[in-house]
Amino acid sequence: MKTLKTQRRLAADILNVGINRIKFSSDNLDDIKEAITREDIKELVKEGIITIRPEKGVKRRAGKKQDLRRKKGRKRGGGSKRKIVYRRKTEYMVLIRKLRKYLKELKETKIINNLEYRKLKRLAKSRVFRDRKNLGEYITNLKKKEIILRKNPKSKLDKIRKKKEEKVEIEKKNKKAKEKKK
Repeated sequence: MKTLKTQRRLAADILNVGINRIKFSSDNLDDIKEAITREDIKELVKEGIITIRPEKGVKRRAGKKQDLRRKKGRKRGGGSKRKIVYRRKTEYMVLIRKLRKYLKELKETKIINNLEYRKLKRLAKSRVFRDRKNLGEYITNLKKKEIILRKNPKSKLDKIRKKKEEKVEIEKKNKKAKEKKK
């Protein structure tokens, strides 16, 4: 007896399913044996001689149900966590390298001093800045505030400086007085 492998393969290809899901009706096996071409198989499918068996097992569907399960906290195995962590880490690495390079350029061109450089580097590390533009805006705002503080004599910063200068002058006077006594 002929095995009908080629007919099964052709039918699976036409119907876009697996070979094991193809079902031949036992009454019309002679007609199936004679079917050699794709057109013959298509006609047999239309007549209902060749059919598709239902899928076995539980059908897995992607889509809304999986999204709901993920929201509830399911589907959170090690693999999915690892992918998220790796992506975040690479994003962080790319960003921090850009920011550090930019800060180094600013330091070399003496736009910022060493203390400001260290402070900004620390802030960049803790992800205060979203991108290079954000860092630039932060620096310009700092510089504006610094200029305003210098211009305004009533500012707190100037008061603190004056107090320090007064303390230094008093200490100098005390030293001179001690030297005269000796």
